[in-house]
Amino acid sequence: MPKHPNAGTVEFYRERDAVETPLTLEVLRALPADRLAYKPHKQSSSAEAIFWTIVRCLITRNEVAAVGEADLTAGPPPSYRTMLAQFEGLSSALADKLGRLSQAQWEQTARLWVGGQVVLEKTVGEVLWLFHFDLIVSVRASTSLTNVGFC
Repeated sequence: MPKHPNAGTVEFYRERDAVETPLTLEVLRALPADRLAYKPHKQSSSAEAIFWTIVRCLITRNEVAAVGEADLTAGPPPSYRTMLAQFEGLSSALADKLGRLSQAQWEQTARLWVGGQVVLEKTVGEVLWLFHFDLIVSVRASTSLTNVGFC
């Protein structure tokens, strides 16, 4: 596969985020609020856990885009409506932050924390991509729920 000439730039990331966000929102809206406990297999994550992972990834991306660091400590998932509202609001906020993020900021070091300890130091761009891909994998998992008649 040919490499995109701008793949390492904030510009390219903005383009990909703008494409992926509406697709992700479409999938999340298709999840029935009353079936979030569903697991395709007993060892699989529930639809609720997948949804919460998607939202948490977006929270992390917003924090990293804003201040270059994020605390990965997470509590239990809120309600379906709350997660959906968070996704919508955080997606818009991230698009705004990305619009203001310079290439120099994209290349600065970001830090992720858990329990007061730094667990990852990479560039802002690398962290945003890491959590973007985590989101995509989670969306693909939730999409598979729709393919087996869940939604």
